[in-house]
Amino acid sequence: MIIFRENKPKVGQVDIVGHIEFHHEFYSVNLKNERDIIVWLPPSYENSNKNYPVLYIHDGQNLFSPHTSYIGHDWRIDEVLTELIKQGEVEEIIVVGIYNNKDRLEEYNYCSPKGKKYAQFIIRELKPFIDQNYKTKSDKSNTAIMGSSMGGLISFQLAWHYPKIFGKAACLSNSFWADDGKVFETVL
Repeated sequence: MIIFRENKPKVGQVDIVGHIEFHHEFYSVNLKNERDIIVWLPPSYENSNKNYPVLYIHDGQNLFSPHTSYIGHDWRIDEVLTELIKQGEVEEIIVVGIYNNKDRLEEYNYCSPKGKKYAQFIIRELKPFIDQNYKTKSDKSNTAIMGSSMGGLISFQLAWHYPKIFGKAACLSNSFWADDGKVFETVL
């Protein structure tokens, strides 16, 4: 497993607000592939002994910088959270951005074999790594999953199939059409 951290954004990513850490080429035994992981830490993280809730977000390269986003603009998660935290509207959280890869459509659908392996990657590999290396609140009420489109679909499926792990899910513009709506066979 090749993992290292950088305390500074890469060149071209200096527009990121707040402290981030990269885990490049994070290898998954379940998926037999690697992907980058980016972790955004809340403003008080460095100077606090408290633990924080965690939000895992799919398509991690789209979250913080237009320079890494495959859609040309980012979700501005860093700017929005920083402002909402400053205003006291939300509590401080850790954000874990999970980059996608060429298998995105299969991995982001629990009805496919790769989707089940992707779920195991998050549950058995990534979440334990994050809980071990960061000051997290690891219980289900403090663990959330989020995504849009196919990321929304897999977020819904993970929350549905693993309610003891994910207590919250933000499923945006879900791709319930995938596999001819097979997801509904599970939940209806």
